[in-house]
Amino acid sequence: MQSLDEMRPKFVELTSTKLDLMERIDKLEHEKTSRDAFISKLENALSEAMEREAEAAQTRKEADSLHEKDKVSLQQSIVELQQGYAELQAELESSQAAVFNLEGDRAQLRKNETRQLEIIDRLSVESDQHSQVMSHLESDLRSYRNLDEEHRAFIERSNYEHEALQAELNAKDNEIEHLRTSSSDEAAPRSLDDEMISALRVQHAMDLSNANSQIRTLETTVFEAQAKSHSLQKQINILEDQLAQQRSTSRATSRPFSPGVPGRPSSRTLNPIDLRRGSFTHKSSNLAPPSPRTVFDVGLSPETRHKRQVSLGMLKARIDSEVAASAGGYPSSRQLSPVPQGNEVSGQEPDSPSWHAQHIHRRPQFMDESHIFWCHSCDGELVIL
Repeated sequence: MQSLDEMRPKFVELTSTKLDLMERIDKLEHEKTSRDAFISKLENALSEAMEREAEAAQTRKEADSLHEKDKVSLQQSIVELQQGYAELQAELESSQAAVFNLEGDRAQLRKNETRQLEIIDRLSVESDQHSQVMSHLESDLRSYRNLDEEHRAFIERSNYEHEALQAELNAKDNEIEHLRTSSSDEAAPRSLDDEMISALRVQHAMDLSNANSQIRTLETTVFEAQAKSHSLQKQINILEDQLAQQRSTSRATSRPFSPGVPGRPSSRTLNPIDLRRGSFTHKSSNLAPPSPRTVFDVGLSPETRHKRQVSLGMLKARIDSEVAASAGGYPSSRQLSPVPQGNEVSGQEPDSPSWHAQHIHRRPQFMDESHIFWCHSCDGELVIL
């Protein structure tokens, strides 16, 4: 019994130890179960991780292949870019050289433009001066032409009057000759007829003297008008030559600077005076000396008109010489008869021999030496006045 009592604590201790061990075993089994579950979880996670790793490796492999391809393409692109860069560098160098040349050309063009602008300004000033000079010359030319036209009109009127007076003079000469012939043929003239004939002769002599005086005055006026017209024509020719020279000079100076650069407007506009200069552009060599033409000159040739003009000039020269000679000697054949005055008419009858001698002496003798002149411009022909 005593042994049982002694065994009881040991049994209790062993029982407690067994319980502890059972608890520890349960706990360990629980831990083992937990560990197995965790290990399975880890294995699942490991398998998933391995799968992901395999997928990542595949993806990395594909990415590496793509990267290699991209690398090769990039290397090719880099090579092409380097070649393009070299070409662009060469083009840049050539462009820089061209730009440098263009800068030099632009500077030269600016210098040329400045010089041409200066020349254009100078030519514009000269053109304005020439325009003013030509305007003045044109106004002078118009005034001289107006004067020339007035002189020509006056010369034509004088020619008409000269022809009319000449015709009247011829008619009176014929009438005087007729009266003289009829008076000489009558055997016994009556006193009343003699007085009437004497009065008619005196009147005809006075009319003849007046007509001759008017003819001489008109011829002098015509000659002076011709001389003045000729001098005016010379001045017109000189002015037209100056005008043509001014135009040729301005045209020659402005021709090298005609618009050669496209896009640059002309700096010189047309002067309105240039629009009406066409009437003055004829050559001065084509202008003949002013020759007054009458209605009797219309059907005549130029040579005949020239001879007529030379005859008028020589007629005036002869009239002047006869006037000068009449002061100291015997009156010439073309000297005008004086108008009988008062006692001279009564003291000397028209039928007297001295009156007939004087009247016959005053008549012009045609085809004598005083009426024949030599003209150097008429091809060796004679001019008979």
